[in-house]
Amino acid sequence: MSSETNHEIAVIGAGPAGSMVSAYLSAAGFDTCVIEKRKFPREVLCGEFLSNEVIAALKEINLFEKFLSYNPNKISEFTLVNKRNNKLYSSLDFDAFAMKRSVFDSLLLEYSAGTGTKLYQPAEVISLEKDNNKFVLKIKSNRNEETIIKVDFVIAAYGRKNILDKKLNRSFVNAASGFNGVKFHVPNSMLNELTEEEIRIYLGNDIYCGVNQVSEEETTLCFLEKRNGEDLSPRERLEKLLSQNEMFGNLFKSEFKNMIYRLPVYGTGNIYFGKRNVVENGVFMIGDAAGIIAPLSGDGIGMAIQSAKLLSSIIIDYKAGKINLKTLSEIYEREWNRLFSKRIKTALSVQKIFLNKFYEPVGLYIAKTFPFVMHQIIRSTRGT
Repeated sequence: MSSETNHEIAVIGAGPAGSMVSAYLSAAGFDTCVIEKRKFPREVLCGEFLSNEVIAALKEINLFEKFLSYNPNKISEFTLVNKRNNKLYSSLDFDAFAMKRSVFDSLLLEYSAGTGTKLYQPAEVISLEKDNNKFVLKIKSNRNEETIIKVDFVIAAYGRKNILDKKLNRSFVNAASGFNGVKFHVPNSMLNELTEEEIRIYLGNDIYCGVNQVSEEETTLCFLEKRNGEDLSPRERLEKLLSQNEMFGNLFKSEFKNMIYRLPVYGTGNIYFGKRNVVENGVFMIGDAAGIIAPLSGDGIGMAIQSAKLLSSIIIDYKAGKINLKTLSEIYEREWNRLFSKRIKTALSVQKIFLNKFYEPVGLYIAKTFPFVMHQIIRSTRGT
């Protein structure tokens, strides 16, 4: 037996993109709901780095002081280290922080609920159909209770991939990228010499790993690997990087190797960095559902929040009668590409250089010899 209800807008996914777009729209008077399949707090794959565009958004909605009350770790320095022990250093000329996603996402979802957003959690969308001018979603709770929700708009904010990608016949669903992402949280007591204001990137063969403190107790290790036939588990891959990159190995105390196989693993396989449609069968995509930036030089959380703000402003204009439905989609696609296409391409090019054993030494030499190159890459892969 199922119940039935109506809203104007349904948002699928309660991460930064979903929480922020629902907050913007609810605050503007829309009857908005968010459907999230997991209980919060929860961890997801993420480098947990928050740069200038995230901080600007928090200040804009008067959430920055509350954010600071959670004691996020402030980041001001970036260092890249290859397996030949060569270093590339750059200071960051903008405000940046690190915070566990379980904490940050809960903060944003609480803010969204405070604007009047209706939350269905934990609940999963099991079907999505179009009936005349309405979308009909069937959701199932963790108690197997079904609810039919009819809405005018559907916004997909579910992250890198979802079963709905297949239902929407998205072009990339069968693409085999070979990229896997993995995150670990490591006790700070296991590290030798990482300072709290640093974010470091360590390079290995077909892998790079970002390291930064996220609290007084924990440090995030988040790596992206390009699979080339090796059938290694995430923990085995981390152990291999410890031996490949001497400075990465020296970062940890000797007993860390014994701890690796006890650490929880958060990961995503087959991450697709190619082009995606930002409007799919009338469903608006935001955050990683619209496009994924290579994490070596980009900020996915920043893109998530910016895309949420962009789409909500266009939907608000539509409700005010300034544009029609066809124009809404066209404007969103155009403005999304204006904001994000160039930075995604730049970040992917940088990733390709540093994951290639032939190009990486040359890229590192150029960036080290001409410091403005590094600053330009950092600026071009983030919004103002």
